[in-house]
Amino acid sequence: MSQELEIEFKNMLTTSEYDLLIREFRLEPTDFFTQTNYYFDTADFQLKDRLAALRIRKRESHYELTLKTPEQIGLLETTQILAEEQVTAILDGANIPVGPVRDTLGTFGIDHQNLVMFGSLTTTRAEKKLQKRTARFR
Repeated sequence: MSQELEIEFKNMLTTSEYDLLIREFRLEPTDFFTQTNYYFDTADFQLKDRLAALRIRKRESHYELTLKTPEQIGLLETTQILAEEQVTAILDGANIPVGPVRDTLGTFGIDHQNLVMFGSLTTTRAEKKLQKRTARFR
């Protein structure tokens, strides 16, 4: 299990802004990959009502079950690793496995047995490691 504080900003881009970012960061077709996230909540959206979210995401070599819960600043991500068989079972209607995500759901008063998958989202993303630079301000 891991926990991380997520502080994320998202912006809508015009086509020209998108193209500029690709040029500036020297992104190549091999830097892009497709990713599918599967989202869960109760039928009456108890997670959404608490400004929380639950998803399964496939990484390169494993799957992650992540519960995002609100903090004073940002979201606390509680993540546990899942085997492919567990993911298949969950997508087929099985319960969330024992672990920190299920425990945290309980602290929010959400019964893991009431969770259903309500959608998935497939996106194309790019990641590129950059050299660290020291910012200088005058």
